[in-house]
Amino acid sequence: MSGLDRGLVEHRLPMIPGKKPVKQSSRRFAPEVCIDDIIVGSKKKEDHLRHLKLSFERMRKHGLKMNPLKCAFGVTAGEFLGFVIHQKGIEVNRNKTKAIMETKPPSNKKELQSLLGKVNFLRRFISNLSSKTKVFSPLLRLKKEQEF
Repeated sequence: MSGLDRGLVEHRLPMIPGKKPVKQSSRRFAPEVCIDDIIVGSKKKEDHLRHLKLSFERMRKHGLKMNPLKCAFGVTAGEFLGFVIHQKGIEVNRNKTKAIMETKPPSNKKELQSLLGKVNFLRRFISNLSSKTKVFSPLLRLKKEQEF
């Protein structure tokens, strides 16, 4: 009751005699969780069927649902978290490298931070990345009003 004098206004909730009020922290609630990607990988086909069955059982036990339109079974390669995963290992998604190559040279601190963030996404594929990007460190220390 904002704006009213507390001495003039009083708010009461009717209570059942002998019952305690329920505190907010003790209320039960059902949080909603979204798991975006799940990968079940196996070396042998027989193992894979067993692993899938176990995964489905656990999902069912915990009430997780899957969107059949987004599922892919029996594939040997696929995109996951921006990387391409296949039998030989992990590769960079070409769209990610293309986005970096097409980025215009940074003209301010914020654009440099954005570019370094994109490059950092590929750090597992670039040996000694920190020494290659340390040349930008002085520019990152500039004040906002200072020019590049």
